[in-house]
Amino acid sequence: MSPKDIVVARPCDLDDHIEWLLQNEKYKEALEKATANEQFLHRHNILEIGEQYLSYLIAEEQEYADAAALCPKILRNDAVLWEKWVFRFAKLRQLGAISSYIPIGNPQLSPALYEMVLNYFLTYNHERFARTIQVRPALPQWPLASTN
Repeated sequence: MSPKDIVVARPCDLDDHIEWLLQNEKYKEALEKATANEQFLHRHNILEIGEQYLSYLIAEEQEYADAAALCPKILRNDAVLWEKWVFRFAKLRQLGAISSYIPIGNPQLSPALYEMVLNYFLTYNHERFARTIQVRPALPQWPLASTN
């Protein structure tokens, strides 16, 4: 050892464990640990871990349905993040996977996004389009313009 060498030893904490889980692509476990112990996190947060998990599910595993089902838990009421992820699903031609989870009230997303989903249904899933249109009058917060 030289006088300039410094060694610091400290016990591993939750953030260290989560970092290891993320490096080893154990995103589900990392998200579960973070969710159960959110108050003890200092360097990581549920949103960051969740978005990494969503990216992994979409890009590596192509598990679109699983990723879509996690969106409400991860994105919560953040309209900007919801729009980001819906457009990402749309780019991958997987709007059908996330459409059931897209919030219509809290948060309310841009009208263009809802129109994009309706257009997707109109093009690829007529039955779903019809069901969505039939439900629409019962949803006063639906942000599309009136069809009068």
